[in-house]
Amino acid sequence: RKTLFFVHKRKRGETMTVKQMEEFERNNVFLPQETDYLIRYAWQMPVKQYPLHHHAYYEALYFLSGSIIYAIEGKQYRLDEGTLLLVAPYELHQPCDWPGERYERITFSFDGSLPGKLSAAGYRLSGCLDTSLPGYTNVFRLEGERRKEMRELLSALLAESGGQAYGKELAERALITQFFLLLCRASQSGAYAAALQTPAARLVQEIAAYLENHCAEHITLEKLEKKFYVS
Repeated sequence: RKTLFFVHKRKRGETMTVKQMEEFERNNVFLPQETDYLIRYAWQMPVKQYPLHHHAYYEALYFLSGSIIYAIEGKQYRLDEGTLLLVAPYELHQPCDWPGERYERITFSFDGSLPGKLSAAGYRLSGCLDTSLPGYTNVFRLEGERRKEMRELLSALLAESGGQAYGKELAERALITQFFLLLCRASQSGAYAAALQTPAARLVQEIAAYLENHCAEHITLEKLEKKFYVS
């Protein structure tokens, strides 16, 4: 018997869960009241277990070094240098496996309305958040000049946010606009990373598909356990 951790599906703008969202940990980091974004640098050593959690804003995790397996919405991805994980509000996610080395990342958290505020006529920056794009996954894999540009862009934004230089807010907005432009270009070129096809990931995807096809029925955990031989 295998262990079922969670199944979480979005359909027609609604969230369906086997367990209620409040059973999962909510991230305790909040966006500052005076802005609609937050940027942080972090490096982390392996830990035995990190809780499955969610938050009320978008979060972009850009990896500078190291390697980690990350789970989001029942799928697992390998994240290493040049990959960017984009987590939407209330998507359940957690790091689930370290190969024994530390990793470095820059985390850019932002309100979902921010791309729209920075858009111009004919250029919808929120397009990079569109999950209906062909081949969309939560992970962008940037190569070559795009990787270099993203690293320099986020490093500059990190420096601006930590200082009080003249024109700070204007510079931050310009850099954030470039960030969304770069993601839009990456999404248009299909620069997505595929999920890992592990037995556990396949099982969760099968259960998610079953729930979506039977969403009108009353489905209990006991029924899922018997159908998929999980506990």
